Amino acid sequence: GFMSGFADTGKKLAFLFAEELRGRWLVNTDLVKPEELAAFQDLLAPRWKGKLLIGDVRTGSTYPGIHVLRKALGEDAIKKLLIEQQPVFTRDSRALAEDVIRGKYPISFNATIANLAAFRREGLAKNIKLVTFAETAYLGAAAALFIFNRPPHPNAARVFVNWLLTQEGQTVITKANQLNSKRLGLAPGEPDTMPEAGKNYTRMGLEENIEPQEDTRKWLEGLVLR
Repeated sequence: GFMSGFADTGKKLAFLFAEELRGRWLVNTDLVKPEELAAFQDLLAPRWKGKLLIGDVRTGSTYPGIHVLRKALGEDAIKKLLIEQQPVFTRDSRALAEDVIRGKYPISFNATIANLAAFRREGLAKNIKLVTFAETAYLGAAAALFIFNRPPHPNAARVFVNWLLTQEGQTVITKANQLNSKRLGLAPGEPDTMPEAGKNYTRMGLEENIEPQEDTRKWLEGLVLR
């Protein structure tokens, strides 16, 4: 319902009108057979040791997916993935897509759709598949409205918000920014980031999930810096 769009616990100040599916794996289908990566546990197979490219788990949008993994399978699974599998870490978000497309690595974690789309426009990435595992997938905040204290023109802000959340307003902004509106009846602005219907993903944009994520980020710093 409408109230589920509020991100703050008081349901008054921040409204998420677009969320997107994140925490997925980019796979080069020239290098990985379907049966080799049918479940998350397959990522822990010896054949992928040293061959996984992962965004720096202490920054950006990577550690929320690892937080989901921590909740789903516990810390031992993270240690197997991030330590025993000896993945390559990068802070270059473009590389998470490019290095898999060009075959330098067979698999990467949490490449952005924007970077993938850039290569698709060049006629590349035909050998790429997005793979979703429940153990790392989550919903990230893609667009939100915030109410500020003592706005200079409160009536103007109210008029704008009321329009933006209409079907017309959501159609305009989702098409312009490739967003998937929470409003029913609208075509997705970015089909690749649409969550699967009926799945219960962790919503990382909610205030209640911010502190637990930060706890995981600090734990990861201790893990990877040892």
